[in-house]
Amino acid sequence: MNQSILRLIEVSDELLQLLKSVSFADEQREQDITKIEELLTKREGIITSIDAPAKTSEELAAAKSLVQTNKEIVAKLDLLKGKVKLDIDKMTLKKKMNRKYDNPYDMTTNEGAFIDKRGI
Repeated sequence: MNQSILRLIEVSDELLQLLKSVSFADEQREQDITKIEELLTKREGIITSIDAPAKTSEELAAAKSLVQTNKEIVAKLDLLKGKVKLDIDKMTLKKKMNRKYDNPYDMTTNEGAFIDKRGI
């Protein structure tokens, strides 16, 4: 079997295990995301180095398992992305509420606006 395929399987499995064990605690998540980025970069390099399609039955079986592993990786990455996006949205809302609290008269209001119903 091709060495590149073996390395790809190894890196993909390591990435999947890391994604399964990722901590959503703020202090640990930064380190986990950095490690995930490193593994994704390494994985991308290995994928680009594979030049020939699978030919033997071993390589075809490995390719099928890689496709399944990739689906799991994508699902876990989407979950992680959703968690990070949720945290960013919470932080943005918190900042907005703090600005409202610091200066409550800075916001514009729609009170007293006249709306002409005749449609000029």
